[in-house]
Amino acid sequence: MNTELVTYLEQLITPGEAQGVEGVFVHARLGYDWGQHLDGSVHGILLETTDNQDIAQAHRVLRPGGHLLLVSPPEQPTGHTGVCWAEDYGFEVRDAIMVADSIEDGDRMHYVAKASRSEKEAG
Repeated sequence: MNTELVTYLEQLITPGEAQGVEGVFVHARLGYDWGQHLDGSVHGILLETTDNQDIAQAHRVLRPGGHLLLVSPPEQPTGHTGVCWAEDYGFEVRDAIMVADSIEDGDRMHYVAKASRSEKEAG
C-alpha cells in the first residue's frame, strides 16, 4: 500500500490525545502478531487482510469506539468477504473508500456511502 496513503489514513483515525491507549495506530498484514496487544488497547487499525482470524483479533484489541480500516486484496476489490466477517465479529460498517490504482482512474480515492436500509432490503 502506498506510504502516502497509509500516513493519511493514520492521521485520519488518530485522536488528538491518546491517553491510556497502548497503540494509537497499528498497520497490520496477514500473520501480524496480535499477542503484543492487550484487549481494548488500540485506537485504530489499518488491516491489509480479510482473514477472519485477523479481523477477530482486531476486534479484540480495538478499544470501544476505535476504528478499523479494512483493506481488501486485489482479487476482491469490493471487500465484501472482509466486510461480512467484520460485521459477524461485531463491527459496525459505516463507510467504504475505493482507491483506484490504475492510471486511467488517476489514482484517486472514491467515497462510497454505506447502503441505506431500503437499499439493503432491496438486495
